[in-house]
Amino acid sequence: MGNINKIIKYGLESEAQSLLDSGLSRAKIAETLRNNHPEIVDLKDLSAMSVQRWIDSKERAKLEESMEQGKDPLDDFMKEYRRAIKDLNLKAERLYNKANKLLDKAELEGDTTTSLRAIKEVRDSLDQLRKNWVSLMQYGTRQTSNIYHINLKKEQNVKIMLLEFSKVLCKECRSKVSELLKEKGGN
Repeated sequence: MGNINKIIKYGLESEAQSLLDSGLSRAKIAETLRNNHPEIVDLKDLSAMSVQRWIDSKERAKLEESMEQGKDPLDDFMKEYRRAIKDLNLKAERLYNKANKLLDKAELEGDTTTSLRAIKEVRDSLDQLRKNWVSLMQYGTRQTSNIYHINLKKEQNVKIMLLEFSKVLCKECRSKVSELLKEKGGN
């Protein structure tokens, strides 16, 4: 088992959650917790990454609970992801149409200043759209990675359980269990 997150170790979850809910950045949350608890020497090196790991562990715990209740978080995620992609596609379509209109207008007017202004406006909008796409991809990667790791952990637990169970089996059966695990990608 790995190290216990300092936020959990010192019972600071509710305080950290309040700071997170108030919209503070990970770095600001770490700084605030360090300042609020100078008596906890172990917090002197609390970082934004430590806060992020705490947030990630909460998200994984929620996913695990959801999966244990028989829900398919991947299904829910895919619905949300498809909706977000559709929204971004609509924005891209609107931006494309707007860019065409602005450039056509600038071309008709023959004014370089108007043309440059139109191009800058389109460029700025494209930059924001690109940032939105990157954020969406990062979100998708993070969510699916959590689901993958939860499933991997369950699979490893099942393999461990099978190996433990195989110890009480006869030699021939034990080797068959071992062969099956190897065949299915086990150890």
